[in-house]
Amino acid sequence: MVKRLNSLARLYKFRVEEKQKELGFVMAMIADLELQLGKLEAEIPNEQKVAKNSPQEAGVLFGNYLAHYFIRKEQFNHAIAELEEKLVTIQSELQDKFKDYKSIELTINSRINSENLELQKIEQSYIDEIAIENFRRLSRK
Repeated sequence: MVKRLNSLARLYKFRVEEKQKELGFVMAMIADLELQLGKLEAEIPNEQKVAKNSPQEAGVLFGNYLAHYFIRKEQFNHAIAELEEKLVTIQSELQDKFKDYKSIELTINSRINSENLELQKIEQSYIDEIAIENFRRLSRK
């Protein structure tokens, strides 16, 4: 019985590990998007300096740059928000899978303990039989 439970425990552990990998992947994607967003925001002061140095060219170009900047910033923020929602879902699923895994583990430990107790009872009964038989032999002499 414990062998079957061990197989089930390995399956549950595998599922937990897969969710952990998925969680790590989504977290890495969020970190990457936040890094890209930070780089995008860091470009603004440089572009403002360039616009101040050449106001004639910057009048048209900087306006287009800002429009594109706000669109990209909104895209990054939207993608990050979607991934954070997915992250919450994955964390919830991971908790459920971990609870399942732990319950199987506890069941296995309980079964092992009960089997060990049963084995100890059997061994003790054999020892008791031997002791009784020895007592009888000594009593006859």
